[in-house]
Amino acid sequence: MEKREKDDNLIRLIREIRQEGKRLVRFACRQNFFAANGVLQRIIPCFAELFEKNCFDAPGMTDGKQEMERIIGLLLSAQQTGDYIAMADIMETDLIPLSDWLLDILNAKEAGEEEQEEVYRYNLGKLSVKDPALERLITTTQPEGSEYRILRSKSGTYTLTGTDELGRYHLHSANDPEWEAEEFANAYYHPNCKTYYVFGLGLGYHCKALSGLDEGARILIFENDPQIIRLAMKASKLDWLWENDRIKLIYDPKLEQFVKKLEEAGRMSDNTRNIMIIHHPSLRHIKELKLREAMEHLFIDDSTIRNQGKKLAANFRENIDLCKRSIEVVRNAFQGKKAIIVAGGPSLDLNIHLLKDLPEGYIILAVGTVFRKLMAQGIRPDYVIVTDPSNPIAHQFEGFWESDVPLLLMSTVYMGLTMRYKGPKYLLCQEGHEKAEELAATENLPLFLTGGSVTTTALDVCIRLGCSDIAFIGLDLAYTNDRSHATGTAAYTEVDSKGWQKERGYEWVKEGERWVIKEVEVPVSPIFQMYRKWMEKRVSDVGLKCRVYDATEGGAVKKGFTLIRLEDYLR
Repeated sequence: MEKREKDDNLIRLIREIRQEGKRLVRFACRQNFFAANGVLQRIIPCFAELFEKNCFDAPGMTDGKQEMERIIGLLLSAQQTGDYIAMADIMETDLIPLSDWLLDILNAKEAGEEEQEEVYRYNLGKLSVKDPALERLITTTQPEGSEYRILRSKSGTYTLTGTDELGRYHLHSANDPEWEAEEFANAYYHPNCKTYYVFGLGLGYHCKALSGLDEGARILIFENDPQIIRLAMKASKLDWLWENDRIKLIYDPKLEQFVKKLEEAGRMSDNTRNIMIIHHPSLRHIKELKLREAMEHLFIDDSTIRNQGKKLAANFRENIDLCKRSIEVVRNAFQGKKAIIVAGGPSLDLNIHLLKDLPEGYIILAVGTVFRKLMAQGIRPDYVIVTDPSNPIAHQFEGFWESDVPLLLMSTVYMGLTMRYKGPKYLLCQEGHEKAEELAATENLPLFLTGGSVTTTALDVCIRLGCSDIAFIGLDLAYTNDRSHATGTAAYTEVDSKGWQKERGYEWVKEGERWVIKEVEVPVSPIFQMYRKWMEKRVSDVGLKCRVYDATEGGAVKKGFTLIRLEDYLR
């Protein structure tokens, strides 16, 4: 017992030195020298404690003593000259590798059961005081299976792995869970946030790191698997949870409470007063497939908003100066017309030729992906809609920068497109982006739903601008014939669809003189499913005044869309 306690203290000390070293690297890169100096003030006493306790006399560690003394000398010299870049380099190339080597000597990869049970009993005592009902649940329900394993990470803390139908996966880093958790928490932290709603406890590292960033914020942690809660209680003492009234652990087996909070809070990371966080590895232990897929979709949507926030803000800033005309200006061009929304799915190749010489009363709204394909075939769309905030979108317009085809541009679209395109441009403000909503309110402009893609946005545009009928072509929402898009489009790729989920689909076949619908199964991705469900919900809205058709030559079946062949729609 005495030797174990000594080793544990030594592991804790070296781990603390390692963590502080990594923080200094981060602060030095950001030129936060005040914080870097704070790291040095904390790390020097740790060095002193290592030598005072004769830590390097332990078996296998004597070679580290001279190396540590050399590193300390280099750090102090760099500190005296104020060379923070050198300090960061010393930490990264010398101190952290030495710490890893020492921890490798000390750590056993498998966590000891005796140690886990001791910590577990400690946490149970704390839980019985904070939440007696949860304590009874944890102690009375039996673990199901043994798909989880607690292991020692390289840094000395415990990590956790699970097993599902895809194999083994990690819920935390096998190298340094605490450092990973700090990066995780920093990515979500916002000073305006009053409450964080976190799905997925794991071993608690990310929740603990988040709590350390803001003592005033509330953190509600939702976990659907009682075995995860047990394992977290075995891995470490969770005093940060038990002793903070602002942090609560909620057992939520069907995630009904989490979803309810999500609905109450509105959007996820776009709402800075209440931030929803999904710990992505925890999605893999949701047993119910539909629930897991729904949570995966939420994560994708949130990740897009959160990770592109700065890019969206910069694009918006430039676009409102470069594009002075609102989409409202072209309302009359859409109102009462029969719209054809041209998407880029594989089946577009089968009926694109029918867009030439349209009768009066029709209007073509194309997505940017198909613009060059249309122009190459002598088909001039009436409008092209573009929503992507990233610079690859510019490829869709190469060779056509001087074109006079009008563009409908989302307020956060890639600014380089707005700068280079010489033809008419009209700005559309989207719901869900704070600055766009403010601009729309100030200028009395319409707001549009986006649904996450350019095609879903196009649907809402045609509805709100008053089209009498709307028909889609190229809206496969499936990997038809193992292709992602139609040939000649900017995004065309061939796809190996084996392993993709199959969904109810259709294709048109000719029987004698008649065309009939044949039901088939088509391979789809979760993203396709998400877009399809959004569009189905949009067309089911009460009060929808236009009819919506699917004139695509095949693909996934969309509930609420009337199937029709394009040549019949044009009659």
